[in-house]
Order: sequence, then structure tokens, then C-alpha cells
Amino acid sequence: MATIPTDTMHRPDYDAGGAGTAGYWLAGLVFLAGLLAGGWLIYQAVVMMLQDDMERLVVPGRIEFQVAEPGRYRIYHEYRGTVDGRTYRNDRSPPSGLNTTVTDPDGRLMELRSPAGEMTYSVGDDRAGVKLWSFDAERVGVYSLEAAYDDTGQAPIVLAVGRHSVAGVVARMFGGFAAAGAGLLAGVVLLVVTLIRRGRSRTPPRPAAVEARGRV
Repeated sequence: MATIPTDTMHRPDYDAGGAGTAGYWLAGLVFLAGLLAGGWLIYQAVVMMLQDDMERLVVPGRIEFQVAEPGRYRIYHEYRGTVDGRTYRNDRSPPSGLNTTVTDPDGRLMELRSPAGEMTYSVGDDRAGVKLWSFDAERVGVYSLEAAYDDTGQAPIVLAVGRHSVAGVVARMFGGFAAAGAGLLAGVVLLVVTLIRRGRSRTPPRPAAVEARGRV
């Protein structure tokens, strides 16, 4: 009686029939999808930062501004900026004795709410501001913003009003990085899993011994 080993280990084309190259393509597609989604969110955040849709008032003074869409509007002290060719550089905190009112198209006073925490924005060295109040515009139309000091000897400052949302910019920025990071992580995981499966599929099983019986 003799044992005859099979030649499985000597077959270079051995394949368990499991893993193909589809995992590589899937990993690349997942990574690309995350990168595109993250890039789009980051692009939106940058556009929001650079988009200047706010109206500006030099205090003391009064302006009218158009509300084209109902929603929450914000009033900032723009301590660094330019209005009508004049550059303003002031302290972050507005002078004391600042009285500010906003009226709706019917002349009714709007409720101005102070922020729970400090919210700021900055666009390079050109503009920077800190949020002072917010109000809810419930209807479209022409609103007015008026501000003056108790003390007429105060230096002029700039107030900016609009829908500019720092929280929206931050949320899109973090969302963009999170989407890109998730796509990268998922792509790497799929790539590693595919490599492991293909490596196992190319490793043949241990050779089986075949028992041969015969007469001499």
C-alpha cells in the first residue's frame, strides 16, 4: 500500500472561485463618491463665506433693506470692513449706548434676540464681524434698520444685516470633511477585504493523500 500526493500545490492557476477584481472597483467608487460629496459641501461653505448679500448701515443712520424670503436674519457689528470706499477698523465690541431697531413693512418693531454665544465671521483681512442680534422676518417686503447712540460723541461703526449664517458655514465645512473621510475609510476597508479574499483564493488547500492499493 502506498500514498500518492495530489499535485494541487503545483497548479499555478489554482483558484477557489471566490474573489475577483470587483472589490477594487467598488472601493474606488466608494472613495470617489465620498470625495465628491465632501468637495461639494466644502464648496458650498466657501461660497457662503465669500458671498456678500448683507446690507450695511453706518451708525448713526437708517437704511431700508429688502427681505426676499422669510426666515431668520442676523445683525452683526462689522468691526472691520469698507462702506462707500471708507475703511472702518473698530473694537470687536460696539460702543455702549447703542440703540438699534428693526421695523417690518407695516412699521411694527421686530423683536431682537441676543445670541446664546459669540458668533463671528471673517473674510481675509477685508471684513470681520460679530453677531449682535437676530430676528425672524415672517413676510417679504421692505424692512428698515436704524441705530443711534445715547452719546452723540461716539465714533461711527458699521452694522451688517442679512441671512449670513456662521453655523451653516461651519456645518457644511465639517460635513464636507466628514464625508470625504468616511469615503476614504470605507474605500480602504473594502480594498483590504478584497486583498485578503484574493490572497486566500490563491492559496491552495493542503494536499490530500490518496491511498493506493494494489497487488505486487
